[in-house]
Amino acid sequence: MYGMDPFFNDFFNFPFFENRKNHHPIMKTDIKTNGDSYTLAIDIPGFSKDEITISMEDGYLTVNASKKEETNTEEKNYVRHERFSGSYSRSFYVGEITEEKINAKLENGVLTIIIPKEIEEQPVKKYIEIK
Repeated sequence: MYGMDPFFNDFFNFPFFENRKNHHPIMKTDIKTNGDSYTLAIDIPGFSKDEITISMEDGYLTVNASKKEETNTEEKNYVRHERFSGSYSRSFYVGEITEEKINAKLENGVLTIIIPKEIEEQPVKKYIEIK
């Protein structure tokens, strides 16, 4: 196309990128153990904490990130519009932990969640009195 900046060409439609079309680099998660807790580091770039919810139900911790499409009715002169609007969700089984014991913070596009490990109750040896 003449007169169009080559930067705006649809470079990512080449066959080399074919298998990456449905791949989203969001919500990639690292989980590590820290003795008495687990730390989840979840990539959620471009979302504010107001656009993220964390919930617990039936032992599952679910992280939802939702971004609404701009509703500004002014005409935009986009040459290309690729920014995301929609939602993502990930769930992790963490057991029956109360949500009060879970801590979360969002910093530089990484959501860090600290989950205490369930403490296994050791069977208590009980003695029966002999009469």
